[in-house]
Amino acid sequence: MGKSKNNEFSRRQLLIAFASTSIIGIMPSITSASSHIYEKENALIWLIGTLQPISLNELENTSFFPDRSWLIETINNFEEQLLINKHKRISEFYFSLTHEGHEKLPWIHAHSKDITRLSILRSSIFRSKNKVKFDRWIASAGVSPPKRTNVPVSLGAHNFARIEDEMVSSDRLFSDKNQLISFNSAQDLADSIPQNLSQSEVPLYKFAIDLGISVEFFQKFFEHRYEMYKFKKTRKQNGTLREIEIPLENLKTLQSVMAWKLSFQLKPHKTVHSFIRGRSSITNAKEHIRGDFIGKSDIRNFFPNISSSKIYTSLISSGYNRFEAKFIALFCTIQKNKRSKLPHGSPTSPILSNFVLYDADETIYQYCKARDITYTRYADDFTFSGKNYSKIQQAIKYQISALENHDFQPNHSKVKISNARDFPRVTGINISGDIFPPRNLKKRARAVFHLIETGNSSPKVRSQAAGYLGYLSQFTSFTRTATYKKWQTILERR
Repeated sequence: MGKSKNNEFSRRQLLIAFASTSIIGIMPSITSASSHIYEKENALIWLIGTLQPISLNELENTSFFPDRSWLIETINNFEEQLLINKHKRISEFYFSLTHEGHEKLPWIHAHSKDITRLSILRSSIFRSKNKVKFDRWIASAGVSPPKRTNVPVSLGAHNFARIEDEMVSSDRLFSDKNQLISFNSAQDLADSIPQNLSQSEVPLYKFAIDLGISVEFFQKFFEHRYEMYKFKKTRKQNGTLREIEIPLENLKTLQSVMAWKLSFQLKPHKTVHSFIRGRSSITNAKEHIRGDFIGKSDIRNFFPNISSSKIYTSLISSGYNRFEAKFIALFCTIQKNKRSKLPHGSPTSPILSNFVLYDADETIYQYCKARDITYTRYADDFTFSGKNYSKIQQAIKYQISALENHDFQPNHSKVKISNARDFPRVTGINISGDIFPPRNLKKRARAVFHLIETGNSSPKVRSQAAGYLGYLSQFTSFTRTATYKKWQTILERR
């Protein structure tokens, strides 16, 4: 069976990581018998840390530990030494490393575990976001450490696939049923970290241990986070340049998990349509199709104006303690020219931007509701609609005042009120009694379908066509046209 690039990368990461940093290479000179025992124990810690939570049956099914009695005895010893935490899921016990367990491994081997663990998290995030169904085949392979060790390293097809499947499935990483990754409960997680920590250290420890990486490894990312961004300039519609700060791969993985965790506590206001699953610029525009007048406004330099102090204050007001709030605010912002701000390319920025504006959204919403005005927000774009021009005008003035009270700078040059008969655009969508797709998008789609009609049926072109048709299918005004039906027919042809 053929190998995809994703499968090959995952297989190399997991199968070779342990062998390539063989414990034997960094061990002190001791007898071969005790050496073998020492290696097996560390191999067990490494595997639990890499694939946690992992069950006894899964440990047995690897070629690491064929001796069940030794495995049970060692697991029990690890529990007594507080190296692992045992928790029950359904009818089986699963094991995760405590802080002491992470600290038990020699540095080079612990680093191997942490890097491999990040690869698993990254792959799970990729699969969840893109709904990619990777080939389940991961060939069994025997990869051995140097000849002086007798510990075989052979992971069958079930191991890597299992941890990925669980983290993507309905009751694991990307589900609202469980906010934890390596543990079943907050108490299990609390039991896995040292009891003598100061309160300021606890949030960092908890985040690292639940991710399944060592605190020392994560601390380096936290301390040097400002150095882990690349910068890219993009041109705005008005011709000016905007700088995008994009976290590097490993930092982006850590921030993606942080974003997932925050999404359970930091709920956006009901009027918000940006950065929320099931909502979009289209759902935002639909809210205003019945209005006779459409008012628009936005914020100047939206993300750059959201500082760590604003995030900290918002988190405190929602019930986070000051140590958790400070940790999150610092980890999710970038420092530039002695000012902190939300980076444009960070996975945490959309969630935090919606949350920081929650109180302003509520204030504006209540004002509009009392005056029969429809109000929505998409990122930094505020939209108002109703039957009375002067009421819309007053609502925008109130919104500007509310933003200034929350220390945001309104963009006065973007304030505009249109008559619905003038076919106004709301978040890029034309509205007038219904929503209509942008003309330039239909023009691009028509060019792609023309390529297919004239014989260019490459996978890339067909994929583009399917994307356009999927987007356009959300506009009932377009799905009723002969063009839509024609394009459907073209795409269905082999």
